Amino acid sequence: MDWNEKYRPRNLAQVLGNARAVQSLEAWARAWQHGHPKKRAAILSGPPGTGKTVAAHALASDLGWEVVELNASDDRDAEAIGRVATAGALNQTFDDRGAFLRADEGGRKLIIIDEADSVHGREDRGGVRAIVDTIRRTRQPVVLIVNDLYELTRQSSSFKTLCETIKFQSIQSRTIKTALMRIAAEERLEVEDEALGTIAERASGDLRSAINDLQALAEGKAFVLAKDVGAVGRRDVRSTMFEAVRTILKTDNVLAARRVVSELDEDPEFLLQWLSENAPHEYTDVRDRSRAMEALARADLFLARAQRHQAFRLWAYAIDLMSAGVATAKDREYHGAPRYGFPMWLATMGRTRALRSTMGSLSSRLARECHTSVGIAREELIPLYQQLFELDGAFAVHQTALMELTPPEVAMLLREQTESTRVQQLLAAAESKDAGRRQIEPYALGEGAAYERAAAAREAGSGDRAQGTGAAGAAEGGAGGEGGGPAEGAPDGEGASQPDGEEDKERQRSLLDFG
Repeated sequence: MDWNEKYRPRNLAQVLGNARAVQSLEAWARAWQHGHPKKRAAILSGPPGTGKTVAAHALASDLGWEVVELNASDDRDAEAIGRVATAGALNQTFDDRGAFLRADEGGRKLIIIDEADSVHGREDRGGVRAIVDTIRRTRQPVVLIVNDLYELTRQSSSFKTLCETIKFQSIQSRTIKTALMRIAAEERLEVEDEALGTIAERASGDLRSAINDLQALAEGKAFVLAKDVGAVGRRDVRSTMFEAVRTILKTDNVLAARRVVSELDEDPEFLLQWLSENAPHEYTDVRDRSRAMEALARADLFLARAQRHQAFRLWAYAIDLMSAGVATAKDREYHGAPRYGFPMWLATMGRTRALRSTMGSLSSRLARECHTSVGIAREELIPLYQQLFELDGAFAVHQTALMELTPPEVAMLLREQTESTRVQQLLAAAESKDAGRRQIEPYALGEGAAYERAAAAREAGSGDRAQGTGAAGAAEGGAGGEGGGPAEGAPDGEGASQPDGEEDKERQRSLLDFG
């Protein structure tokens, strides 16, 4: 039997290390005993083997909660998450004997999504969106377990606001050694103290790996000696982005800076964004800051050339500049613990992704309709159409129907929110079966001065045409002489002179109306 499972903590008191994280997890869970807390999900983040999953299961055991778990081996696309996690989060629960437990009477299920930071790719399509939706709607506590918090929040910033973040740290080697001694005693296994110390130190804070190593060494033996531990290699520890940025900005050791980057499983361009965001805040001396930014600028050039010419050997130069170059740019040490932040450029691009997508699709529609380039449509036609949509409702209805504009595109042209009343009314008018016909009354999108002037001009024109028609009929019936009225059979009002202003209004109406 696997020793990790055999000696797994059965309650929170047995969880080793990370006492503060365990207390925070318990406090969050206790809030569910009194209703729905403000943050209905908790993120347990930290390196592998630090007790995140066992703490979640121990919590459920302490509180008598059922567990619904979705781990990395399961399908985790939108449909699977909706079927398992969302359904579990929204429904009531039953105990082990099948008795119904109401949530308002203390009956709870703990929804555990393990390795939530690895939900991505084609096989997990829609999974992140489904997890966010589950958290928003849940009536049951949800725990997300991640190794890399930044990878999770990079996929959706909603996790930051919806979830309580609880960080687990690597377990100290002396704590690991104590746990190994206890397991050896339970297994009646004699292990040299030096061997225990070596196993604990080489585990690099991963208790689960240390237990696996001890079990492997003890296979078929009653004694484990220090010389036997030579077969156990040191764990390949991957750095997080936060650790890499902190090491580069704090150290002046070239080897340490290069090593932490080599242990970072991230794209060099992503590291460049992080350092560009945080180096100016760390290096308060203007000369240090200048040298650091110069190194990052040169690294950016190498990365661009590598991408352009597919010469990825240039990455080595960029990485040296980002690590050793930035680390040695400072003349003095910077103490304190500043809060390193996510790159604002990436955050801004994430927030404006929908807006940029709408701008692109609208530019393409206008370019097609007006037989011009997408660039000209974006720079010149969109501002023009925004003014026209504001000034003339009939034009807005006609163009919306003609180009089959989407709600976000209409909202951009009206400079309104997609859910606004004006946008919905315009879409409804464009969808009507008579849209685009001349007999539709000009559609009022607002009561601004521009629209009022246009309405007054239309009313004045209608009155003048009516008067002209009546006068022509009277002249034809009364005088009947040549030249006394319009020629017989001529359209009403034809031949009658109109003031220049009325001709201009008539021409404008013909341009703005649908026909």
